[in-house]
Amino acid sequence: MNNLKVFQRMTKIYFLIFIGYFKGYIKYLDLDYKSPGILTKEDINKLFSEITIEIIEEMGPTFIKFGQVLSSRPDLLPAFFINSLKRLQDDVAPFSYSEVETIFKNQFNKTPDEVFTEFDKKPVASASVAQVHRAKLKSGEKVAVKIRRPDIKKNMLFDLTILKNFSKFAEKISAKARLINLVDIISELEKALIEQLDFNIELKNLERFIENFKNDENIVFPRAFSDYSNEKILVMEYIDGVKPTEYEKIDADPEKIARLGLDASLKMIYRDNFFHADPHPGNVFVIDKGNKIAIIDCGVVGNISDEEKKITLNFILGVIQSDSSKVAQAIFQACGGYDKYPKIDYDDYFKDIDKMFKQYVSNLKLSEIEFSVIISKLYAIIAKHKIKIVANYTMIFVALITIEGLAKSLVPDFDLIEETRFYAFDIMSALNMI
Repeated sequence: MNNLKVFQRMTKIYFLIFIGYFKGYIKYLDLDYKSPGILTKEDINKLFSEITIEIIEEMGPTFIKFGQVLSSRPDLLPAFFINSLKRLQDDVAPFSYSEVETIFKNQFNKTPDEVFTEFDKKPVASASVAQVHRAKLKSGEKVAVKIRRPDIKKNMLFDLTILKNFSKFAEKISAKARLINLVDIISELEKALIEQLDFNIELKNLERFIENFKNDENIVFPRAFSDYSNEKILVMEYIDGVKPTEYEKIDADPEKIARLGLDASLKMIYRDNFFHADPHPGNVFVIDKGNKIAIIDCGVVGNISDEEKKITLNFILGVIQSDSSKVAQAIFQACGGYDKYPKIDYDDYFKDIDKMFKQYVSNLKLSEIEFSVIISKLYAIIAKHKIKIVANYTMIFVALITIEGLAKSLVPDFDLIEETRFYAFDIMSALNMI
């Protein structure tokens, strides 16, 4: 790799960071001047988050995607920052149709007009990694054509090299960076980012989801057309629907949509062992007057073992039964248990979880308990005790938190714990847990 280019890119990144936080300091002084009293910690956290998001967006696609991946890792960052990262904007200017033609010629030795009977030259969506065009195959099917940005993989690998070098330096000078294994975290996130760039992986994921849900007519995944797809291009069935929060446009029942979303997530995790790890509202469409939902953007997925099922179900059962001891044990097992943390003061760890339970679980009705709040508090506790949850459990919890957020945006009093109760007992019986 060209050392001059690395130096130039690093210089640009440091410059953006310096200018960004300098602007933030000016905003802080202005806010402090206008404030009637002393600025609170929440005020400072909010300002820090806003400035950091602006800097990330300035640094480009790699850092935007990196931030989006981090937004699903409450084990690594505080809740206030996670919430800000979820607002990262991934809408960028589209690349030109002439570049689209060049990509098609390189991949298929044909132009889009030779592959499709219709091809909308203006994309319907344009993000940091790819853009999507409407088209129609010669067989008549309406399709969405997802095209990877030119040079995005090369540019992303370049920036990831810089991030890895930074993480190695950070571990040399920071005990905290060593404690959280920053180099391993960057490598783990790099793998997730690179997988999202290979549309062959997403195609295989779609095929597997379609097979898993072939007997469920209420949950739909877009059919992929492998003859027209490869690493850089993915041709899928075009889904004509509305966002879940726009259910009124088709006079749909919001509670039914919420239940369909939860049923789909629980089936993926606890029956199929293969789940969509990012079921946020932008990846879900409501179709057929609200009788069905379609799930898209299947580049980020997770797998779950029977052991992981048992541990997460014991956690859910502990919440349902208001049993802080069961929850403490389940979370400790999800962190690796005594084999990984033989010196932990388990009594002190349990006292912290029991205290949290009395505030956020024990004195509330099941309908008042928020799964996302419990997870957030638990992650703060394990960070305090310098233990770290295994990444795959985080993917599972984040998938459930995301579907809870979607459901509550539709039905504010939606009770994830209660809705999950009977499903959990059914699966636990199948696993010989009860």
